[in-house]
Amino acid sequence: SFMIGGGAVQEYLEEAAVLAVQLREEDEASFLRFAVHLVLYVDSVFPELSTRLAVPADDDGTEYGEVTLREFLLLRYASFLASNRNLWSQVALYASLLSNQHMIDMYADFLLQVHGDAERQMTLEQAREFFPEGADIVVLRNVVRDMILGDQEDFTRIPGEPLAPSGISPVNARLMRSIHWM
Repeated sequence: SFMIGGGAVQEYLEEAAVLAVQLREEDEASFLRFAVHLVLYVDSVFPELSTRLAVPADDDGTEYGEVTLREFLLLRYASFLASNRNLWSQVALYASLLSNQHMIDMYADFLLQVHGDAERQMTLEQAREFFPEGADIVVLRNVVRDMILGDQEDFTRIPGEPLAPSGISPVNARLMRSIHWM
């Protein structure tokens, strides 16, 4: 495709993106990773082409707002990584490639499902390493705010969240656990 012109490259990338979001399970992860890396490469070599790439029509990116194909695929891949505990060590790296607002929102949402002290330490160290200076503090502020203000009336346990100690309501237990992030 690269040898026959930008139109063919654009068409190939857009078709690859459609396939990447349609596949499921293990195939999805491998092909989505390929599509992300390909779009990142194209963005670094042909930035003008990268801005013209369309988000797949089947899933126009509305859940993320108006985004480029690069941003759309990075959000999908970072979400995939966040959904697999064995891959949590890679979330900050891919999140750092997002625009600042998507990076902060995505990583704060991810951190809500991190409950262990070792995992909390690892994810915060990575945020400090990969994010722009001060962004880790903004992420932490969002995590604590979401834990304090979220689900007050219609409480739902976050996957992996420990049960509330005996005699303490689940909402109050979450409020107490928000201190771990400070």
